[in-house]
Amino acid sequence: MQNLAKQVETRLHQTTEITNQDKLPASLSGYRNVTVYIHGDLHEPAENAFIAYAKGGGNLVLLHHTISSGKRKNKAWLPFLGVTLPASYKYIDDMTWEIVPTAAAGGGAITMHETEIYLNHVNDPDRTVLYGLRFTDPKTAEHFEQPIAAWTRKAERGTVWYFMPGHKASDFEYEPYVAALMKAYAVK
Repeated sequence: MQNLAKQVETRLHQTTEITNQDKLPASLSGYRNVTVYIHGDLHEPAENAFIAYAKGGGNLVLLHHTISSGKRKNKAWLPFLGVTLPASYKYIDDMTWEIVPTAAAGGGAITMHETEIYLNHVNDPDRTVLYGLRFTDPKTAEHFEQPIAAWTRKAERGTVWYFMPGHKASDFEYEPYVAALMKAYAVK
């Protein structure tokens, strides 16, 4: 998260603070943006705080592992996001793949290099899709195209963003991806 924090500070001149879920303040309402990147378990108090923040008018930015198999056991998280992880859900480490913009995102395709990819998220239609994905597994030659790899949606008075890339720190130094990601932080 240090790489992403530097990008937000340098590009958008916003102050950042990095913490872990066990040290969240009682209320997140004073923050312009809250970014969630939790690789392991999402603890219920943090889950509730993030949901309350977004519903209360916050700008919640979710990255990579924030939607993963480990979050299936959270009662409210995936339903709040309108995401299901079916039995066919899987991840593949250290692959090169593309995120492909929709008209809502604009720009060209972004090739992500040697980073983890998630396949088969199922999303309800209540969102604006920013990027889909393309991937050909070099081991099996199987080709995947998914309509959703990054999205945004309203959450009562707030907004939630999700970006699938972000497994490695270097993803947050890769100019094409960082430029796309900064749009979520620039919202007022």
